[in-house]
Amino acid sequence: SSGINAEWPLRPGELMNVIMPQIKKLAMEKNFTIQEVDLRWGVTKEEASSNKVILRCLEEVSRCHYFLCILGDRYGTTFDSYPLSPNAEFSWLQNEQPGLSMTEIEVTHALFYSDS
Repeated sequence: SSGINAEWPLRPGELMNVIMPQIKKLAMEKNFTIQEVDLRWGVTKEEASSNKVILRCLEEVSRCHYFLCILGDRYGTTFDSYPLSPNAEFSWLQNEQPGLSMTEIEVTHALFYSDS
């Protein structure tokens, strides 16, 4: 999703190195396993240059049994169009107005359209 900026209250690496281990520990106490996926860094240059960012991120969201979204105060990168090849699972996006951010697309998919 959108990148961390100067207003982000955590130091670089603190979320993954301090906060996530605490969340994982709490989850483990409840017999849950958490695997974090940082969608900002999971997209290859090739996918970005071939308009596959949305597809790649939504595929990752669809793989989740539970989706935990940690939001900052930025809306993030927005899209003028949603270049997806025909895909029944993500067809809902074709009916959305242009201008959604990647974060909003990911959260909307997780909440309303993912099977998990």
